[in-house]
Amino acid sequence: MMILKTVHTVEDGEALSETADDTDEVFLYTIQNSTREDEAFAELSIEGQMCIKFKIDTGAQVNVLPVQYYNKLPIKPSLIKGSHKLTSYCGSAIPYAGISHLTCRYKDGKTQSHAFYIVRSNTTPIVGLKTCKDLELIKLILNIQKEGGTTSAYSQLVKEYKDIFEGIGNLENKCEIHLKENAVPTVYPARKVPLAMKQKLKDELDRLEALNIIGKVSEPTDWVNAMVMVEKKDGSVRLCIDPVDLNKAIRRPHYPIPTFEDATEDFHGISTVSKLDVRSGYWILPLTERSSFYTTFSTVFGRYRWKRYPFGLVSAQDEFQRQMDEIFEGLDGIRILIDDILVYGKSQEEHDNRLRAVLKRAREKGVRFNKEKCTFGMEQVKYFGHIISKEGIKPVPEKLNAIEKMSNNQGRTPNPFGHAQLPIPIHPQSLIQKQDPKRPHTRSTVRVETTSRRMLQCHQAINH
Repeated sequence: MMILKTVHTVEDGEALSETADDTDEVFLYTIQNSTREDEAFAELSIEGQMCIKFKIDTGAQVNVLPVQYYNKLPIKPSLIKGSHKLTSYCGSAIPYAGISHLTCRYKDGKTQSHAFYIVRSNTTPIVGLKTCKDLELIKLILNIQKEGGTTSAYSQLVKEYKDIFEGIGNLENKCEIHLKENAVPTVYPARKVPLAMKQKLKDELDRLEALNIIGKVSEPTDWVNAMVMVEKKDGSVRLCIDPVDLNKAIRRPHYPIPTFEDATEDFHGISTVSKLDVRSGYWILPLTERSSFYTTFSTVFGRYRWKRYPFGLVSAQDEFQRQMDEIFEGLDGIRILIDDILVYGKSQEEHDNRLRAVLKRAREKGVRFNKEKCTFGMEQVKYFGHIISKEGIKPVPEKLNAIEKMSNNQGRTPNPFGHAQLPIPIHPQSLIQKQDPKRPHTRSTVRVETTSRRMLQCHQAINH
């Protein structure tokens, strides 16, 4: 069973309440009573009266002290009444008695005064980032790592397997496209191409033919598909077929495609991970000659057929996943989701041994990787919109920024939270949608929408 673990324990209320001024609420991350072995603690002298063990949380921007500790102080500093209601990202209220400025000291260091939220819940005392730096509990060492590419530690390994990072792969087993018994062939004429694009089309056809990805067709064929040409940002073009009728005739193999959850279910305790990108995807799958003629397409320069699996066929993803699973079957610490392969280990040595085994198998079977899109020996990697690390799995910040920038709907546009499969209280928002699209928002609907947005963008990590 997967458990949701918040990465940051407490957040600064003022900083998070910019879009919730009308609700008098401050949203915080969940406060947890936790003493895991991989967490850091420091014993601080509070008011020179007693020593309290605090959890060091560099993700927290405020300090937290449970009221039971505060009550044990022989001489209690005054409490300042807070002006906001503290609310967790999950919507539950965090009661607190007030804010108190307490003097604190670590070992023989300087005595300093810092603000503490005196919370009523039975939780672990927490000292946030600013106080940690001021008391010299931590030292920030900025170590910037590239998201992709090859680190010096793995450059020798990449050099050793240089051949599998060049060219387009070609697997041994040819793929057969199976058609339904009642399939009726269709023939489409060549689509017109603007004069300015004709030379680009001819250049791409010649390039793919030289790579043995496509081949010219001169004999009669039952199937002739339309061609689709898309201009890329660099000015070159991408070719594929428009197999609308062919897809209806194909008997799809329905091979099980793993979900993101399936692909990341065995990541407990990982320390090092690499991500490999299969170059050119489906083009590494050769077609049988009969199947190749099914993919014949018409151009203003004549007919061609795909010798490799083209993009767009309904059976392509099933066939690609099946072949990848069979090629790397039996190797430990590997997860395959379409053309992305993750290699991981609980130690760097275990990871390196597994990575070498994957590269060796790829060389034997004819798989090629795109070195520019591969990452080697990282503590964390981006994978299908998520960041995977030893701490868990969480959304990439860029995905959350879009939610943060969303403005209140004010009843004028469809509910943006309808797709969120979360147990959040969106009933008032839904009523506006169903009953009166022009009805103005009330305080309750603003609160619900703000809470929903906060929950969607919550930096939570799924504990492996």
